[in-house]
Amino acid sequence: MKTILGSLAGLLALVACPVAGQAQYGYPAPAVGTSPGEAPPLMRPNRFTLTAHAGYAFGGSVDGEGGHASVEGGPAAGAIASFTVSPGAKVRLVYSQQANELFVRNDLADSSDRFDLNLRSLQLGGALEMPFVPSKGRLWPHFAMTLGATQFDPSDDRYGDSWVFAGMLEGGATLWLVKQLGITALLRLHGQVLDANNESFCVGGGTCVILRSTQLMLQGEIGGGITLAL
Repeated sequence: MKTILGSLAGLLALVACPVAGQAQYGYPAPAVGTSPGEAPPLMRPNRFTLTAHAGYAFGGSVDGEGGHASVEGGPAAGAIASFTVSPGAKVRLVYSQQANELFVRNDLADSSDRFDLNLRSLQLGGALEMPFVPSKGRLWPHFAMTLGATQFDPSDDRYGDSWVFAGMLEGGATLWLVKQLGITALLRLHGQVLDANNESFCVGGGTCVILRSTQLMLQGEIGGGITLAL
C-alpha cells in the first residue's frame, strides 16, 4: 500500500511541476510565425479534454477458504476528464464500468453460483504525455496512474454490493485528426483490494467464499475511443 501511495505522490509531483521549456518534450524548431520555445499548433497540449471509450476487460480471481471467486471478462466503457497543469502533465478524473459475470465456488460444500456482476469505478490521478515528433504533433503517447474506489454490484440479491480500494495503471496514445478531435487507444491494468468483509462473495443463502486475507485482484483492459479538446 505504501508503495502504491508513494508512486501516486511521485506522479502527482511531476504533474504539479511545470516543465521548463517545451524543447524538453522534443518539440521541433519553431515554425515561421511562432516565437522561440513555442510549439506549432498541433504540438501544443490541449488545456481540457474529454474522452469516451469502450473495450474489453479481462477477468480476475481470488482464493478463499475451500474455494475461489472469479470475475469473468466482459465489455467495459467509461469516460476521462483531463486538465493540463503544465506542458506534458495532466490531472485526470476517470469513471469506468464493466459488465461481467461472477463465479463463486465452494469446494467444501460442493456448491457454486454464477450471476451477473457490474463493476463501477471512480478514480483520480495524473498523466504524463509527450508528442511523437515524427508525427508532427498528431500522435501523443501517455502514461497515467489513478487511485479511487470500485463498486462490486452483483445481480443476485443474496449477495451484497461493496466498495473497495482500487488503483489503475494506463498506457496509450491519442492521434489528433484535427486540433479538437482525436482517437485514443488505451491499455489498462486494474487492481482491486479485497478483504474478508467483501459481501459480494458471501452473504444470505448463497455459496460462500471467505477470503483468507486481504488480496489484490488484477484485471487487464484494452479499448479505444474519441477524445474532444475543449
